[in-house]
Amino acid sequence: MLTDQRIVFPGVQATSALNAAGYYFAATGLNTQLAVRMQQPVLATYIAVPRLVASAPARLNATVHFKLFYDKTHRILGAQIMSTAELTAVINTVSLAIQMGATLEQLAYGDFFFQPGLSQPVDVLSTASLQALQTLATN
Repeated sequence: MLTDQRIVFPGVQATSALNAAGYYFAATGLNTQLAVRMQQPVLATYIAVPRLVASAPARLNATVHFKLFYDKTHRILGAQIMSTAELTAVINTVSLAIQMGATLEQLAYGDFFFQPGLSQPVDVLSTASLQALQTLATN
């Protein structure tokens, strides 16, 4: 049975991805340049972490470069990811987090996939969010 509820379009975050020169890139939401153009104050945290644990086969491991954008209220505004491993789907999670109005705290303590003995115990989103919270607490 259909109801007469109005559907409100939530907008877009300009989420995109590409693969070039052996790297996968993806982005969503605000970045530093766009924030300046929009005169929107933005804070950012950058991390470079191994995709897998040190004992994983080197041919499977890759460094993940991730930048998370947020504001002083801790609201998630955007993200960028780059790696030789195909991890662009992480950006889908950030896009949804932006749409839902998620905060650093929610990403920091979110329940993300973990495979003991292979994946990092703390997801890249949680790692970046925890680092951002630590930076905010010390400034």
